[in-house]
Amino acid sequence: FFNGSDKTAVMKRYQLDERRIVIYTGILDQLQRIDYLLKAMRLVVDKIGNAKLLLAANIAKEEDIQECTKIIKELKLQEHVNIITNVPFAEIPSFLAAGEIAVISRPDCPGFPVKLLNYMAAGKAIVVFKGSAKKLQHMKNAYVVDDHDWKAMGEGIISLLENPALAETLGKNAK
Repeated sequence: FFNGSDKTAVMKRYQLDERRIVIYTGILDQLQRIDYLLKAMRLVVDKIGNAKLLLAANIAKEEDIQECTKIIKELKLQEHVNIITNVPFAEIPSFLAAGEIAVISRPDCPGFPVKLLNYMAAGKAIVVFKGSAKKLQHMKNAYVVDDHDWKAMGEGIISLLENPALAETLGKNAK
């Protein structure tokens, strides 16, 4: 399902040429700790000015969108974050193809996150908290950081954006 996905439509539709894309797919509920991801992106953008985060949400409640928008404004990330709602699963492969780095910002996950499986199937370099990493190993098939350490998450994203060869290796190993 994820093999051979084309990023062209996503890149064109959201005018992403010249951007370094970080991708998150899934719901925007508070348990996903998108606030951590947005704080991490503030660090990323300070170092890599053309970085952009796509929040591709299949389901998004209005209060969650409002909370994300509030944090985005507080962190002055309006030019660096797109919230895209009602993304059908059939379009997720194209969004993942557009992203260089895929992120899971949920620190505590009792099961195996489906988005993690999608990211792995797409061969993406993944930055993830330990609580959602499950069987992934740091620097073998993902960049795994301590739960709730959004600064380390930001550093991981920066590290992989600055080292595309490492990102590619981690993505291949994850797949």
